[in-house]
Amino acid sequence: HCGRELCCSTFLVDFAHVSIRMAKDQGLSLNPSKVSGRCGRLMCCLVYEHDLYRQMRRSLPKVGQTIETPEGPGRVTRIDVLKRQVTLYLPKEERSLVLEGEALDALLASEETPHASNPGKRKRNDVH
Repeated sequence: HCGRELCCSTFLVDFAHVSIRMAKDQGLSLNPSKVSGRCGRLMCCLVYEHDLYRQMRRSLPKVGQTIETPEGPGRVTRIDVLKRQVTLYLPKEERSLVLEGEALDALLASEETPHASNPGKRKRNDVH
């Protein structure tokens, strides 16, 4: 919690719709005590950060997606949106690999075609 006193009763006049989906999109715990303010409602601040998280998440692979790496295929096991960091599990190597920055950008740029492990998936930049 941010420590502010009841945003909904001290300075907010317009209340945007806040949903549990916003907490999920931001990778927060879905435990009500973690995402609810003192007033008992979902925290108002979830609305302010939601669009940024959605935009940033679009440029990252999804958990469970398989990505081809120089060490072989890797399955995405974790993403950290704010750090722009992706953790892959490399089954052939039996280890995890954390990618971020230029290494992540280069790998994602090379991901232009869907993989056999993700049949029916569209290319990242396809628009339909």
